[in-house]
Amino acid sequence: MDDFQDGRLRILIADHERAILYRKMLSSSYDLVLCHQGDEAVKAVERSLGEKRPFAVAFLDIQMHIGPDGVELPERIHKLDPSTEVVIITDDSAVSSEKIAYHVSPGDKLLHLQKPFSAFEIQQLASVLGTKWQESRRIGKIHKELKNQVEKQSAELARLDKELRKQIAKRKRSEAVLRESREIFYSFMKYLPAMSFIKDRKGCYIYLNETCKKVFGANTADRIGKTDDEFLPIQVAQQLKANDRIVMTEGKVLNILETIEIRDEIRYLLVSKFPIFKNGKPFFLGGIATDITDKIHAEKQRRVLRKKIHPLMNTIIDMCEMITDMAAYTEHRESLNTIFASAKSLRVLINEILDIGIEVDEPGFKNIAFPVEDAAESPDPEPQVLPDSLPGLNIREAVKRLGGNWYLYADIFVFFCDDKKNFARDFRAFVENEEFEIALINAHALKGSAATISATRLNKAAKALEDICKSKNKAQILDLLGPVADAIEHVRTFREQIAILLKTDIEIGGPPALPELCELFRKFDKSLQESDPLESENCLREIKLSFAPGRSNDSETEILLQELTQQTSDYNFDGAREILNKLAQKLGIPAF
Repeated sequence: MDDFQDGRLRILIADHERAILYRKMLSSSYDLVLCHQGDEAVKAVERSLGEKRPFAVAFLDIQMHIGPDGVELPERIHKLDPSTEVVIITDDSAVSSEKIAYHVSPGDKLLHLQKPFSAFEIQQLASVLGTKWQESRRIGKIHKELKNQVEKQSAELARLDKELRKQIAKRKRSEAVLRESREIFYSFMKYLPAMSFIKDRKGCYIYLNETCKKVFGANTADRIGKTDDEFLPIQVAQQLKANDRIVMTEGKVLNILETIEIRDEIRYLLVSKFPIFKNGKPFFLGGIATDITDKIHAEKQRRVLRKKIHPLMNTIIDMCEMITDMAAYTEHRESLNTIFASAKSLRVLINEILDIGIEVDEPGFKNIAFPVEDAAESPDPEPQVLPDSLPGLNIREAVKRLGGNWYLYADIFVFFCDDKKNFARDFRAFVENEEFEIALINAHALKGSAATISATRLNKAAKALEDICKSKNKAQILDLLGPVADAIEHVRTFREQIAILLKTDIEIGGPPALPELCELFRKFDKSLQESDPLESENCLREIKLSFAPGRSNDSETEILLQELTQQTSDYNFDGAREILNKLAQKLGIPAF
């Protein structure tokens, strides 16, 4: 119900003598409720609150014959409705105003009117106090609305603050992942034995690794932000830029032989240039270069030696043949035949020695800007035992992209296997936390890494995972994570095989020297004590290479090596130390 009836304020009159007088003074303008007793007045207030039609003003006679008197009555009314404006009607014999004010609160809702009073005074008080009550109600509603609005805004600010904190935490995790990726990239590039560089679309260098700095000298920093035109001869710079245009225009890898003058010396570089994509278009140009100058010079010397040695050997053989025909004694002819046969065998052997090397037109490399007709050898001979491919791995294709450097491929492959060991676990955490941007970055990085080692099955699975990450559909992403995890584990099964096969410079046959093993075991034990996973992996790799297949037929040693590998992979450093001690006792290695 409304606070007013017919637009009139409600007024309570509690006076057992002058009820009719109040009716004459106020009934025309107000909705009056007349009471003759205090209890009746209290019940009227309770009823008005239940009807949601409260009294604006109450005129209370201080002397009531029945029920609460003029001091108790306003106190009880204000306990029920503190907003009611109360006027106490007093006389000379009544209780003092100070006593009433002491017992009745709030004080700003209490007035005193002493008898006798005029009708004008009653009308004025009713009008003023009624207006005051209306304004107080209006201000109360406004205050309540403002309070509700403030509470809503506070709740919204709290929600926004929570969301902002979540976004900040998410951004920090993204920055941590990116920072870790940068650290891995710069660490890898820092120790990469080949020269590597990155150019922007204008041909300006934006990155040169440590090997470049060693090769080009202390002025390498001056090349950042500059093009080849600014520090190379015009003709050479134009040729390099032409090669760059092919890569950026066609978006394909270009393997090529380039010549550059470094510190007044012509150097021959076997370069693999490749596009770095952004939004599906070539955005940067990357390059990996191997200096093969010494091998080209060695090839030229080999050809010179061939030209010098062949005539001499042919002369010896011809002379032996001629003298044999002229020899008078049989024993002389037999000796000459022996010399003749030895010379022919020596010529074959020399030819075989001089023929070691890779011919000019090696598949995949185009020989340009190279004035000499002789071409370069591959930077590292292909290991004879390594196949062209393994299930899911196109090894030869990956090695070609790395300038024919088999050992660089092995290092990259082993690093990949170790780095991606926990990929599925970490990726699942990103998806479950709805960190889809970080998941997308990791899927893209995995696809690129898989392409680098030519893991065809993994590359295809990683690409599908990257594409589905854009949809931010958690269930679909996790469904595609399974094939990726299986592909990673499949690749990791070849880790030790690749590492061992590519170490062709290790001599097979016979156990490793005891002093060398003592030092390896000591380093390995120290890394396990310090719980250093990287150093322990390196030490384990060296020990296993020392016991490559063919070194020993001891099955017990093989079993201990397998257990040592498992414990180290599981980061069980105490268990690994225990097995290491068993292996040392088995091999007769002194305590370390």
